[in-house]
Amino acid sequence: MCTEFLGNCVRLEVIDVTENPDEAEREKILATPTLIRQLPEPTRRLVGDMGDPHRLIQLLGLKEYIRPRNP
Repeated sequence: MCTEFLGNCVRLEVIDVTENPDEAEREKILATPTLIRQLPEPTRRLVGDMGDPHRLIQLLGLKEYIRPRNP
């Protein structure tokens, strides 16, 4: 989804809460799945269903970053 809609303008880090509980605690991840957008500020957090990429982009406030699709 990141590559298709946002190209190279994102950095995605996956935290496995079972393997890295300290990091999950530091990021205040209380439920999974959790998606945290840190930049641009303010930080936004989404928890739950992430199956609809268009909804995710809208909720994360990243609509202006969508790259045009090739015809």
